[in-house]
Amino acid sequence: MVDRLAEKQWQHGERVLLIAILVLAGWLRLYHLSQSPPGMNVDEAAIAWNSHCLLKTGMDQHGIRWPIFDSEGFGQGLTTLSLYLLIPFQAVAGFTATAARLPSAFGGILTVFLLYMVGSRLFDRRTGLLAAALLALNPWHLQQSRWGHMGALFPLLAIAPLALMLWARLPFDDNSQQPRVGRAAVAGLVTGLCSYGYYAARLWLPIFYASAILVNLSTWWKLVKTRQGMLAVGALLLTLALTFGPLVWASASFPLLRERAGAEWVWSQSDTLDVKIEKVLSRYPGHFGPDFLFQQGDQDIAISPPKGYGLFHWYVLPMLIAGLVYLIPQVKTSRSSRVLLTWVVLYPAADLLSEHPSMHAIRSLPGVCALTLLAAVGALFIAKWLWRLHKPIAIIALTVAVIIIFAANIRFLNAFYGEFNNEPTKYFVGHVDLLKACEWLKPRLKGKDAVFVTGVGMSHPYIYTLVGLQYAAQQWFLDQKEMVKGPLPGGAYNREYICLRYGKMHFVFDNVAEFTNLVLSELSKDGKAHRIVFIVRPGEFPLANVISPSYQIMDPLGYPSLLLYETNF
Repeated sequence: MVDRLAEKQWQHGERVLLIAILVLAGWLRLYHLSQSPPGMNVDEAAIAWNSHCLLKTGMDQHGIRWPIFDSEGFGQGLTTLSLYLLIPFQAVAGFTATAARLPSAFGGILTVFLLYMVGSRLFDRRTGLLAAALLALNPWHLQQSRWGHMGALFPLLAIAPLALMLWARLPFDDNSQQPRVGRAAVAGLVTGLCSYGYYAARLWLPIFYASAILVNLSTWWKLVKTRQGMLAVGALLLTLALTFGPLVWASASFPLLRERAGAEWVWSQSDTLDVKIEKVLSRYPGHFGPDFLFQQGDQDIAISPPKGYGLFHWYVLPMLIAGLVYLIPQVKTSRSSRVLLTWVVLYPAADLLSEHPSMHAIRSLPGVCALTLLAAVGALFIAKWLWRLHKPIAIIALTVAVIIIFAANIRFLNAFYGEFNNEPTKYFVGHVDLLKACEWLKPRLKGKDAVFVTGVGMSHPYIYTLVGLQYAAQQWFLDQKEMVKGPLPGGAYNREYICLRYGKMHFVFDNVAEFTNLVLSELSKDGKAHRIVFIVRPGEFPLANVISPSYQIMDPLGYPSLLLYETNF
């Protein structure tokens, strides 16, 4: 009777704690969502625009009706799941930069919940709760949950199939239960659909789940010898084939998908096979190094964390080590231990074939859940060991740990929601200045005949203007457009579509001053009045000594970043 009462009290406390963790995760991921990071990444702007086109017209920006396998975007591809997931958010919240990030934010919250479910099933509910709490506060996952890049959902795409397979009672954990056929079918269906969410997921998902089955092959072999087990595995494979199979075929058949797959190999075509293998393997150790995990993270300024921080807090390191100490001796007897260790070992798999200045924080995202769960296992192992050793010492150690964790997170959150948004590199990579210029231009655009926008120092400026102006998708398909496929001067965007004009909007990528003089000269010939706006960098407008800018966009250091000139000719 006492045991049942204690269990009931624990279950109530567990639910309250889980709700508190999810509320915390939600607040951190939804708070001031237009910032941290500031502006918009070019890919999240493209996803926002193409989702808007689909919502309003049923076509992507290239006029392809309801694309399935891929949408062309700039010519490098956009995954379709990311487009479709955004549509209901745009329908409710509108065509805004904030709405573009809502799928990632809510996907991040769901991932926290699923890690609780997976941790509880593989180990126990305390492990699940602690893992969820650690993930809610994790710098890597928090940052990736706050932008609209198609890779931001990679943690969800990685863990959702495992959560559903455990729900279907398939043998990934140490429990021995009859599998559920219907649930297995759902797990296979969702696993296949997850492959449509991010390109790296198409590589990582089959590698990990095939390996997770192989490390427990004897159990799976016994399972398929039973009628119920054979039906469950058959249902899993059938629905997986129905969703993932067409994508495999498309990846081998469609030129765009083949081009995307081979665009950024870590090797060169002239390399021999042994050199290629060496280059692939040489990228592996860095994913477990302190520089990537605890000190700097990804060195690409577009996705780097705040200065002085890595992907995990330093207090997680002893937890990770303890987790390995606890799990490795249990490899022979525990399916759960084998699955988690396989997850940890293989988390970099999707980041080994492509080049990047450092380890890639997005392609490596399966690691955020794997390492967090490992840390939770380790933390509870340390706590239990200390409790058995000496209870007063355990209480003191726990108190000190809580203080350290609290202080580390307060310090990080202050930086992430504060100075991180004022870093000049983040400001320019997110094209905050161009988005602000669009806010100024939007109410004036109807009364203008043409707008000329500099492309210097910008990546696909047209896509930012479409989002910033909240441009009508129907008008886009009516507009005259000038699209070319790279390269631009300097060899940039060799494979990508460059927009030089749509409707009234014109984009200039080289010799802006010379081009402006030419435009003004041509406009003066017909004797008509023309209402023109120029959005240029300081020093680019040839009449700067004659005409004062109507508006200036200042960078975080207080210097003019963009100048907006209104002229009538």
